Amino acid sequence: MIHDPDRDIFTDTGGWAVVHRAKDDWEVSLIRAAFAHAELPFKVEEIVEDGRKRVAIAVPTEAEEEATELLLRVVEVVDREPTPDAPPPDDAPFIRATPTDLPRTTIAAKDGLGEIVHVEGFGFELGVGPEPHYVVPQEDWEEFTDFSAQRQEFSILLEKEYERLYAWLRGEKRFGEFLRLVESTYRGNGDEDRPEDFLRAAGWMLAVLAGIAALVALFRWLEGLTTSAPG
Repeated sequence: MIHDPDRDIFTDTGGWAVVHRAKDDWEVSLIRAAFAHAELPFKVEEIVEDGRKRVAIAVPTEAEEEATELLLRVVEVVDREPTPDAPPPDDAPFIRATPTDLPRTTIAAKDGLGEIVHVEGFGFELGVGPEPHYVVPQEDWEEFTDFSAQRQEFSILLEKEYERLYAWLRGEKRFGEFLRLVESTYRGNGDEDRPEDFLRAAGWMLAVLAGIAALVALFRWLEGLTTSAPG
């Protein structure tokens, strides 16, 4: 298609406004994921400006303001994060669009907070807080959940490697809820009675009853000593 700089590339569809011109596929994938998650309709088209190929992103005019606010957050991440040409170190958390063609399974969710989604063969998307969401790589998930078992260490991990998420959780006072959400991925729903929970509770009950019986026996023995003593 021949690009005409004097023509809006979506005038044929009507009611569309170009809100951004992306620099590369990395940026486009982030924006696609963010808009899709926010359920914002959008269109993309390649254009050529000053001899450089770019991708124009357009949304319906009534969604322009919402799209612009979302774009500001996405572009901030793009400017800060490495590109695929310069990948992050192995121990860096992912902030990138998750593939849409892989099986996705929600493994934990809490109304009003968010969810954790397992993207098969890719990682675990932490769908909580500001977008785009962090993704814990598949091979790092066990270590991530190990940290969650110790509250202080988990807090340090989030503050150091998941800065935006940590700041949001602290600002909204929802760190404890997020911690329990992560724990539920390997401990199950706390509302469900599990056999081990029943056995543990039964064990405590038996211990309490045994303690009471011992106290009663001790009291009777002391009482017997008192009554048998010469007057």
